[in-house]
Amino acid sequence: MCDKVEKAQVLLDNAERTQSLKHIVVFESVTRLHNTELAEKHGIQVITFRQLEEEGRKHIQKPKVSCSIYNCPCRALTYTNF
Repeated sequence: MCDKVEKAQVLLDNAERTQSLKHIVVFESVTRLHNTELAEKHGIQVITFRQLEEEGRKHIQKPKVSCSIYNCPCRALTYTNF
């Protein structure tokens, strides 16, 4: 996540050294990026935070119940004597 387009541009300029980078979320408009072809070349998706929010709204899912120490069906109890 980048608050400024300039920071996203630095990530794109160094894309060859950051091969695990697949997504960049920018809080500003991405139309100011100079090298969108470089993002496409390296398979990096550049979107705005607003676009990310819209995608989240389209794919709302019911939260899954998380495990805790008290209600986890897969927990194993361990007893120790000291």
